Amino acid sequence: MKRIKKDILFLILIVLPFLVSAFFVLILPEQIPSNLLGLEEELESKYSVFETNILIALVEIIFYFVQIWKAKNKADKIVQEREKAVQINAVSHNRTLMLIMFVLLNLINFINLFLTYLMTKGSEMNLMDISAVMMSLILSISWIALGNVMPRMHENKDPFSSKWKNIKPQTQRKVNLLSGLGLMLSGIISFIITILIHNVYSIMITFGLTFLTAVILFIISYIVYEKEEKRINKLK
Repeated sequence: MKRIKKDILFLILIVLPFLVSAFFVLILPEQIPSNLLGLEEELESKYSVFETNILIALVEIIFYFVQIWKAKNKADKIVQEREKAVQINAVSHNRTLMLIMFVLLNLINFINLFLTYLMTKGSEMNLMDISAVMMSLILSISWIALGNVMPRMHENKDPFSSKWKNIKPQTQRKVNLLSGLGLMLSGIISFIITILIHNVYSIMITFGLTFLTAVILFIISYIVYEKEEKRINKLK
C-alpha cells in the first residue's frame, strides 16, 4: 500500500510542474527575462518555462526507473529471505529520498516562476540574496530528510558502499544512526542560520557547515567502525 501511495505521489510530482507553469503563463507577459540574476539582457517567450518542466520530468523518470525499478527487479531475484529483506528496505528508503528530491525540484520551479513574475511587475529585489537563501534552505531540508532516513537503513546494498561490504550489521546500525543524527543537526542549524541571516552569506555558511559535518562524520564513523568490530570479534 505504501508503495502504491509513493507511486501516485511520484506521478503527481511529474505533472505538477506543468500545471504550475500553465497558471503562470496566464499571468506572465509575452516576453520574460531569460536569466533571473541579470547576467543576460535577452528576453524570451513565456512558453519557454515549459522547457524546465520537461527537464524536471525527464530527471524524475530516469531516476525512478533506473534507481528504483532496476533495484526492485534485483530484489525479486534474491532467494535468501534476509538478503531480500535488506534489498527491499533499501529500495523503500531510496524511493522516499527521491520523492523528497522531486518535491524540492517542484519547489525550485515554483520559486523561479514566482520571482520571474515579480520581476515583470517591476518589483525591486536583491536576487543574489534570494537565490542564496533559497539554495541554503533547500540544502538544509535535504540534510534533515537524509538524516531522518539514514538511522532506519540498518543495512544497505548500495554499490558505492563496497568499502563497508564486510561490516557487521550491528556496526552498520550505529554508523547510520550517528551519521543520520549528524546530518539532521547540521541541517537544522543551517536552516535556522539561514532564516536569521537571510542574505548571500547564508549559502557560504551552509556549504562550510556541510563540509565540516562531512569531515566530522567520516572521523566518527571510522572510530565507531574500528571500536565495534573489535568488540564484536572479542565476543566470538
